Amino acid sequence: MKSMTMGLLILATAGAAGCGPVVSPPSEQEKTARKVRGLVLKLVDPKAAVRAQAADELVEIGKPAVKPLIEALQGKTGKATTGSVGLMGATKGASAVMLRGDDALPAQAARILGRIGDERAVDPLIEALVNEAARASAAKALTQITGQDFGADAKAWKRWRDGEGGS
Repeated sequence: MKSMTMGLLILATAGAAGCGPVVSPPSEQEKTARKVRGLVLKLVDPKAAVRAQAADELVEIGKPAVKPLIEALQGKTGKATTGSVGLMGATKGASAVMLRGDDALPAQAARILGRIGDERAVDPLIEALVNEAARASAAKALTQITGQDFGADAKAWKRWRDGEGGS
């Protein structure tokens, strides 16, 4: 009991001294999630080389990048615009993305999802066919993932998904 009291006293003293609670280092999963958020933000960078490098890194990361990319595809990256603050937190450059209201993000996300090839993206990509800015990229990604080709015909893709064939 005495050692427990002593431990509490040390923790209380450390907290009072401004040291705060001991925080464990981030897990590999948390590190990857942070990296993915930063890379998704770079998909709307004004420099093509930065966008290309971010896309390649997201493809290399693969499955852990799928959910944030689906959120970007669906415009769930920020409430006010299709910017990135909701998904990525307040990071450097996020306000510039919000101000631009960049329509390129859903198209970029669709292209990367196609390159990753994860089937979890099929339904969100079908839904993205109604977004004029992402339509061509979503159609190509669907073909890459499924091996089917119904172009940008959302109704055909839905029939295929529902097992009725696409034609």
